[in-house]
Amino acid sequence: MLAFSDLQKDVVRDLIGNGVTVLCTNQRALDDVLRAILLIGGALGHVEAAHGLVQDMKDEMRQIREYSSVWPDRPRVYFEEWPDPLIAGIRWVSELIEIAGGRDVFAELRDAQQAQGRIVPPAALIERDPQIILASWCGKPVETASIAGRAGWDRISAVKAGEIHEVEGADILSPGPSLMLGLRRIHEIIQGFQARR
Repeated sequence: MLAFSDLQKDVVRDLIGNGVTVLCTNQRALDDVLRAILLIGGALGHVEAAHGLVQDMKDEMRQIREYSSVWPDRPRVYFEEWPDPLIAGIRWVSELIEIAGGRDVFAELRDAQQAQGRIVPPAALIERDPQIILASWCGKPVETASIAGRAGWDRISAVKAGEIHEVEGADILSPGPSLMLGLRRIHEIIQGFQARR
């Protein structure tokens, strides 16, 4: 059985206690994701395929980083993982924003091991004034109108410009190969923003 995240530690403990073999990974950064793919590929007997997949992912990340590196300005981006309380993105999301050509307005929080360490007060978001807001609410549909309607948020550049975008949770919150879909989506959003400037 495969499992992910220290949030599953009690379930994993119970499974192991019942004699089930469990491989549990706990990725937080893109490098962790790539290592987990190699680990899982090896456990499944697909070492070469896993190495090929990781190389393809690295190549795509490098290409997108190179493409966006020519932009003179990198827009300020806020990623919202949860709305109440406001939780900024985990480390791999912050890294993807940077690869895609943006600047994570709460990059200093990405090293927090738990979501509680990434809670941000609404006033801090107004102060940091993101130009793009991205959201994925862990399986719950994002309500862009409710984001735009938060008290005082009408002063935020992203809200004024209508730059509030949902990113599919499966593409950005599942730490595996699907992150490339999230990276492409974020890059597309930032590209559109750059074109409209």
